[in-house]
Amino acid sequence: MDRYKTWVEYTATERATFYRLNYTENVNAKLLVDVGSVLGNCSMDKATLLRVSNTRVVGEFFTTERFWGGPDSIKISFVLDCNRPIKSIDGWNEKGVLPDVEAIAGNAAGMVLNFGQLNAEELLFKMAFSYTSVDNAIANMDAELNHWDFDKVCKETRSVWNEALGRIAVEGGTDAQKTVFYTALYHLLIHPNILQDVNGEYPAMESDKILTTKGERYTVFSLWDTYRNVHQLLTLVYPERQMEMVRTMLDMYREHGWLPKWELYG
Repeated sequence: MDRYKTWVEYTATERATFYRLNYTENVNAKLLVDVGSVLGNCSMDKATLLRVSNTRVVGEFFTTERFWGGPDSIKISFVLDCNRPIKSIDGWNEKGVLPDVEAIAGNAAGMVLNFGQLNAEELLFKMAFSYTSVDNAIANMDAELNHWDFDKVCKETRSVWNEALGRIAVEGGTDAQKTVFYTALYHLLIHPNILQDVNGEYPAMESDKILTTKGERYTVFSLWDTYRNVHQLLTLVYPERQMEMVRTMLDMYREHGWLPKWELYG
C-alpha cells in the first residue's frame, strides 16, 4: 500500500484469516474494523463490538441478502486478536463518531483501533468467524490459529491448495494456458463453503435452531450454475466433498421440508 508505506500480507485457515502488516517508516498505526459497509445487494446492521482485553475485540452483526430474496438476517460472530496492545478505540454508528470507547452498537457500526506510533515495525492481527456465537468464534480461533507464526500458516495453506489443485495434472500447452486452467479450478473449489464450527455446530436451515453435524455442513450452493457440470466434476475428482454436499442437501430437506433447487429466470 504505497500511500501508507505499508506492506500487507494475508493468509487463512478454514475459519480464520491472518494478516501481517510491515510499516516501512514511522506511522501512527490504526486498524479499521468496519462491520456496517458491504458491496452488492446486502445490508449489514444490528452490530455490536466490544473490547475484552488490550489485544482482543469481539462482536457480531447481521447481514441480509436482498437480491435473491434470501433469509431475513444471518448472524455472523467474530473475534479479532492483535499482537500489539490497543492504545485506544474510536467508534461510529448511524448516530456519528464516538471517540474513546470500549464498545459500540447500532447500524452501520465499526471501530478504529489505535496502536500509536510504530517505526518500521510489524503488526499482526487475526480474525476467526462463526455463524453461531462469539464463544464458537473464539473456539475456532483456538483450534486453528492459536499462535502468531504467519509463515507457518501460509506454508500449511499453500500445501492444502497444492493437494487440491494437484488432483488434476495437466500436460502440454503453454504456461499461460495452465495458469488459466488452474485458476478456473481454484475458482471452482472456493464454493460451496463449510458452515459448521470446529465443534460441529451450525445454524439449521431457515430456523433459529443450532444443530450439530459430524461431517461437513456446506452452504452457498449456486445450483442454477453448478448442476450442469460442476457437481459431475466434483464426483469424479473430489468424491469425498461431493458426498458431504449430498448429505448436506438431504439434511436441508429434513430441516426445512424441501430439497435445494435450481430455478431458471427470464
